Amino acid sequence: MVSIRTSTTHVKKVKPFVQGFKGFWEGNLSNPYLVNTKDHRDWEAGFNKAYFKNLDNITKKEGA
Repeated sequence: MVSIRTSTTHVKKVKPFVQGFKGFWEGNLSNPYLVNTKDHRDWEAGFNKAYFKNLDNITKKEGA
C-alpha cells in the first residue's frame, strides 16, 4: 500500500539558535521562548554569538 501525502509543502522549523542569531542583526531583542527552557537558552546563545561576533568585527576595524 502506498501512503498519500496530504501536504505538498514542507515547512522547515528554524532552530532557536539561528533565530537568536538572526534576531540580533534584525534588531529583535525579545526572546519568544519561555524562561528556563532549552529553546530560551539556545535563542540567547545565538543572540550572544552574533553580538560578540559584531563586537569583534568592530574592534578589528578600530585597530584596538
